[in-house]
Amino acid sequence: MERDRRTPEFLRFSDYLTDRLSYSGRSERIKGLNKIAGAIGEIPNITTVNPIILSEKLYGEYAKRKLSSPLIQNCTAEIWKRLQGDKYPLIVRRLFPDQKGNAKTGPRSGNVGSINDLTTEIGKFYEYFSAKYKTNQVAPEIMVHRVVDTGNPPLREDPFLPYPGGDVTPTGNHTYLIRSTWGADESVQGFPCDKWTVKFDPDGSIFMSPPSREMKTRSVVPAPEKYRRIDIPKGAQDKLPLEDLQVLSLAMVAKNLDDQNGGHRLEFDETIINDKKSLVVIEATPFERYTNIHENLRPFGENIVRPLNLITSGADVQNLPPGDLAIVHLPPEMFQGNELRQTLMDLALTAKINKVSLAALVAGDDATQHAIRDIIDNGHAVWFTDNEQFQPGEKIRLFKTTGGNYGWERENPIVSQEQTQGRGVERIGGKAIGLHKLDEHGFKTAPYFVIETSLFRRVTQDLKLSKSISRLDKLPSTAGLDEIAHFTNNIMKKIKDYTGDQIPDLERALSQIGGDLFSVRSSAKLEDSRISLAGYFDTRLNVKKQELRSAILEVLASAVKPLAVKSALGMDLRPSEATMAVVIQKMVKAQAAGTIFTKKHLTDDETVLIIEATRGLGNKVVDGTAKEKQLISVRKKTGKIIENIVHGSKPVLNENQIKRLSELGIAIEIALDEGFLDIEWAIDENNEIPVMQARPL
Repeated sequence: MERDRRTPEFLRFSDYLTDRLSYSGRSERIKGLNKIAGAIGEIPNITTVNPIILSEKLYGEYAKRKLSSPLIQNCTAEIWKRLQGDKYPLIVRRLFPDQKGNAKTGPRSGNVGSINDLTTEIGKFYEYFSAKYKTNQVAPEIMVHRVVDTGNPPLREDPFLPYPGGDVTPTGNHTYLIRSTWGADESVQGFPCDKWTVKFDPDGSIFMSPPSREMKTRSVVPAPEKYRRIDIPKGAQDKLPLEDLQVLSLAMVAKNLDDQNGGHRLEFDETIINDKKSLVVIEATPFERYTNIHENLRPFGENIVRPLNLITSGADVQNLPPGDLAIVHLPPEMFQGNELRQTLMDLALTAKINKVSLAALVAGDDATQHAIRDIIDNGHAVWFTDNEQFQPGEKIRLFKTTGGNYGWERENPIVSQEQTQGRGVERIGGKAIGLHKLDEHGFKTAPYFVIETSLFRRVTQDLKLSKSISRLDKLPSTAGLDEIAHFTNNIMKKIKDYTGDQIPDLERALSQIGGDLFSVRSSAKLEDSRISLAGYFDTRLNVKKQELRSAILEVLASAVKPLAVKSALGMDLRPSEATMAVVIQKMVKAQAAGTIFTKKHLTDDETVLIIEATRGLGNKVVDGTAKEKQLISVRKKTGKIIENIVHGSKPVLNENQIKRLSELGIAIEIALDEGFLDIEWAIDENNEIPVMQARPL
């Protein structure tokens, strides 16, 4: 159908210009576009690009006569006419396929707004090819298509447009990871982005996970030379870029493509087509998942500590330290420029020549592996670090896991309040993640720092408890507390009695948060999440400096408390995955403290907010031992107090404090957008209200 619509003038240039349906070259990018079109089928509000491809013959004409050639001028005019360049901005993109069809490196094009600019851009690509590639192993093919808005928004002072971009990656059998943020699709490489998992079961049912909501602060848009970073406006930072139906549509395209042609990674942007928003899948490339078993690390032992080397350019590659093993980090900026492929090739080649093994910590997740194939293919060890941030020279430890593979962690397990950005639940646990989200949204929290889960691993490894903890996973879900305690009591006692040297020096971190008394709180991987074991682990309050070591060990030991293990087994979770981080907070000198429930949880009334308060510390409310307390029910929409029950001689809270707490609870619920919440708070000596934690009800 599409071929029949071509103009006679277009047919006259068929030796030099072709569309994607008529293309017979080797470019995987063009083949991918045809596969995408077949996979989209009748799925609404989703499409792909229809480029015009400039053939190798047209480059031959350029080599003879340059841009002054009448043939090139006429072909450019036909492209402009065919793509309605007077109505839509265009973009020139390289194909440059090698023998395997993969695109080689080349220049970028900005918005093309005139026929003269189009001619200039084509010349730029041909000039680069002429200077860079002297072999027939790479074909000088390029393509032109209409701009997709998020891929290259119109030039203006604030280039942000409220359209998303992202990618779709197969992660298992008919299971797909969708990543998206505001801005160009490349922005999901190393920047915070929202993620969904969609799984199609054989019985026809579909599972779509809740989005992993991220604070999306930075993005990129392509510019003529390299990507340009932009700030995402505050109003859009915590909004979801995709609707559920869009997520499902993208997953369906990926599934159709998987069924027809095997697993492919998709890239998409959103744009306006005929006055309607539409997702445009702009690329599909075969995606092979790698299982990196880190064989090259085995000669170096079980615990390997090296300073980290930041790689941002070829110059950093040349400055690799001497030795037989280097730990390198590829930060987000590596993935937003044209130098990535060349820098990675240089890195792999330099390491090979110098007989250096690489342990690469790569910004992003498993979906990023397509971009670092040169590192993986050369046998180097790779881990993906999501959005974690590193300092050059920071010491990293590589260690053997219980499965015989290798993991990584920072040598210093202490994380300041400001350093929690980008660290995942695997590192700092659910409670610390919740505190960081409160910080991000500007809510006051008691000063704190975190000891990463790596301390739990080191202590239990020191005590040779790994196998004992793993055995807990094999207990039946029907096991009673006494039966579980038979396995856990010895583990807990050994952790509490630990006398080794793995507990870090806390002096500097304590001086930064100030105070003489501290709370020592659990922050487990399975705590304060949607699947929650919140409340099953230990917290110690009013801890003096000299008591901190004992309190930390007590909290670590609570990772395997019988009740926590039984609850995990009952939810079909592995108790061994409840690895423990520790949050150490400055104790608040509280006039009053308590909880806010952002719905009346006993009757499931979503219109009512509940405040429970007591004098002094709020743990008496949490554990039910408070003798003087106040229970207030507030209508969320109007702020009207509909119930105010006082236990004791006089109210704990006055009306102004109740109003402030009600407004705080509603504000946190709206900002975090994680459903109804259980919030712990205190009113300090300055009448301010720091939040201790906020977790889903």
